[in-house]
Amino acid sequence: MLRFQILICIFLCYLSFVSVNPALSQTSNCINADFELNSYAGWTGKTGNQPVGGCCPIVCPVPGIMPGRHTIMTAGTDPNTNNLLSVVAPGGAYSVRLGNDNIGAEAEQLSYSFLVTPQTQLFIYRYAVVLQDPGHIPTEQPRFEIRVFDQNGLIDTTCGVYSVYAGSGIPGFHDAVDTTSNHNAPQDTIRWRDWTAVGIDLSSKLGNTVTIEFSTGDCALNAHYGYAYIDCMCNSFYVTNDYCPGSINATLNAPAGFATYLWSTGATTKSITINNPVVGDSVFVTMTTENGCSVTLISTMRITSIGAAFTQLDSCYNSTSFFDSSYIIVGTPVSSWLWNFGDSTTSTLQNPVHSFPLLGNYTVTLIAANQAGCKDTVIKQITTKDIPYPHFSYTPQCPHSTTFFTDSSFTNVGSIVGWLWNFPDSSTTTNQNPTYTFNTPGIQNVSLAVTANTGCSNIITQPVSTLPSPDAGFTFISSCSNTTVVFSDTSKVFGGNITSWTWYFGDGSPISTIKNPTHTYAVSGIYNASLVVVVNGNCKDSVSFPVSTMVLPTADFTSVTNCANAPVSFTDQSIFIGGMLTGYSWNFGDGSPLDTSLNPSHVYNLTDTFAVILTVTTNNGCTGTITKNVITKALPTVAFTVTNACRNQPVQLSSQSLFTGGSIASLVWNLGDFSPSVSGQNITHIYSNNFNNNYTVTLIATASNGCIDTLKQSITIHRQPNAIFQAPTGCPGLPVNFNSTSNIGNGGGGGGGNGSTITTTIWNFGDGTPIDTGTSTAHTYQNGGTYTVILIVTTNFGCTDSASHQVVIQSTPVANFSTIDQCPNVPFAFTDLSQPANGTINNWSWNFGDGSAVANGQ
Repeated sequence: MLRFQILICIFLCYLSFVSVNPALSQTSNCINADFELNSYAGWTGKTGNQPVGGCCPIVCPVPGIMPGRHTIMTAGTDPNTNNLLSVVAPGGAYSVRLGNDNIGAEAEQLSYSFLVTPQTQLFIYRYAVVLQDPGHIPTEQPRFEIRVFDQNGLIDTTCGVYSVYAGSGIPGFHDAVDTTSNHNAPQDTIRWRDWTAVGIDLSSKLGNTVTIEFSTGDCALNAHYGYAYIDCMCNSFYVTNDYCPGSINATLNAPAGFATYLWSTGATTKSITINNPVVGDSVFVTMTTENGCSVTLISTMRITSIGAAFTQLDSCYNSTSFFDSSYIIVGTPVSSWLWNFGDSTTSTLQNPVHSFPLLGNYTVTLIAANQAGCKDTVIKQITTKDIPYPHFSYTPQCPHSTTFFTDSSFTNVGSIVGWLWNFPDSSTTTNQNPTYTFNTPGIQNVSLAVTANTGCSNIITQPVSTLPSPDAGFTFISSCSNTTVVFSDTSKVFGGNITSWTWYFGDGSPISTIKNPTHTYAVSGIYNASLVVVVNGNCKDSVSFPVSTMVLPTADFTSVTNCANAPVSFTDQSIFIGGMLTGYSWNFGDGSPLDTSLNPSHVYNLTDTFAVILTVTTNNGCTGTITKNVITKALPTVAFTVTNACRNQPVQLSSQSLFTGGSIASLVWNLGDFSPSVSGQNITHIYSNNFNNNYTVTLIATASNGCIDTLKQSITIHRQPNAIFQAPTGCPGLPVNFNSTSNIGNGGGGGGGNGSTITTTIWNFGDGTPIDTGTSTAHTYQNGGTYTVILIVTTNFGCTDSASHQVVIQSTPVANFSTIDQCPNVPFAFTDLSQPANGTINNWSWNFGDGSAVANGQ
């Protein structure tokens, strides 16, 4: 059994390694020197500042990785080089940018320490540099530095130092114009170097720890930047020699990381090919770094020797694990594998796992080769062994009940010696016939792996189902006490149908068996409500939730009784313990809109009893309601009449006000002409203002119950006529003419008669004769004397005026004369002897009776 588990583990681990570690174009024997772990593991970071005149070297006293100044890069190009520089070295997936294109005299460092071994004695660092060139003196320019320290902290001053500052004409550097807008001097020249590989020979330091330090610094005057990209690795330091048996050529590869190569053959490339090599001959190569350091390596020609070998685990036909154990004596390491399993299938994996189609004998071949093409072959005969055949049975149970499993596995060869069960919750057991409790309904997989005494194993995964079962659940809407809570069943059914529901509400009330019940909690509190559901009368499930019912507020208010048409004040007296009241709704019972004020007032237009409802709402949504009757007191009915509404004449105003619930206590008149108010039921008032025709009369009636009602009524005071006539004189027996020149007074304003016209003219002649009417009339007095004549005129609105004058009627004079008889043609002398009744005679008219003209004069 243990061997079976080991086999599975090895297989899974191998697959994991292959899937997450694709082959790279370079490898490093120093862990994460190339940042391929996407982290700073193994590296130490520092930061600091470039002091003016304080360079060099760059000093960074503050330890720690600082984001933005130490940055792991994954892909893209550098914008300050016109996007010509890749931020990741060729063949790598990660690099680090040391520094940034911010300004401020910033400085950054990264260092890596490792033990020098034969596998790490060649340290190769690759770098790319971007420096803005402001043209300062060298000690103030942006710069990049590399230093190598031994374990005593001493600097390798021969080939372990590299330093460069911004400037023109630096070998290997390119120029670009800074076109970005976030720098102080956007037109400064950028000096940049593309990725450059440099190898450091550390063979003289075998067994010692060395530290490689990289530093960048901005210009010391704060306005220009400098930064670099870094990627490192370390490997063995020797020339690889591949001379495959039977070949006429040999391939020699010098270590990477040097600027120039010079072979003893005269070749100047990193790798060379030698035709017809002689075993035992020596070949020299001298390698020179960018900074002029040289080292020479010697390679002796030998025939490459590869030994192909492998082992296998168990040889079970369903799963046989093969492990490569090939080795190299001379030459580059084995780098490719070709397996032929003898059943027409192949594999190029280093350590494959293979399933053979049948039991039997198979010829397995492995061809191992290195990168130069040198290869070796190994062939083995293997016999696959039969495997056990797992099988089991069970009796379905309800979820949460124990399920019994019975093993019925068998094997054709040997006996089964191990069982490994794997259940849905990842628990395992090695019992042959275990039990398991399924906590969730439905179909779930159970695996059984069995191992025979032959070492072979086999596994079966079988779906296992529980009996049709529910997954109980319900929802509810939390409510307030004395309010109905609605429960909704949300149970899920895995096969079958729910046949019963049992609800426990947690307050001692009877259970309910309907699917979606409602329940009213009389008292606020937290109750544990439970639901039990049963499927097909067999499997059941239950669930419980706390149901919280909240305290109701106590609504209350007071009001001040008032009369109809007067504001009634309402004052909230509601109480709520455990929170606060957040809403008010007043229904005044007269059909008016709801009011949401805290303490409103309301005017009732009718005398009645009104049911006022106050509903208050709390911050948790609970409501309380109270209804109270509000009675409005009756108002008096105010009315009045106006008689003789004429200017400058007594106007009569009579109250017709009534109050059915008692008596009228007081009546107050405001007559609308700025005169003082007066009290009384019936009053008279003279309007003498000639500049106004209309007045608003206000009558305020106060009833015995204290309620007041007011009537405002506009009245029109009509113009009074002016009675006018001239007093004539006359004689008895002769008609005397009377003519009325009466008019409607305009009072200096008011627009004439304000619609008034004289409709009646009455004459009293003062002599006891009947009155006469008409604007113009004549009257004959029978006797002389002085008479008082009265003219009375009346308008269409009943306004009157009168005028009187003394009319004198003269008495009749007594005519008499004397004469002396004369002869014809002799003038007669006539002497007036007339006597006036009163006054004097002032007119005489003589008729001589002979047809002559009438003569005048006394």
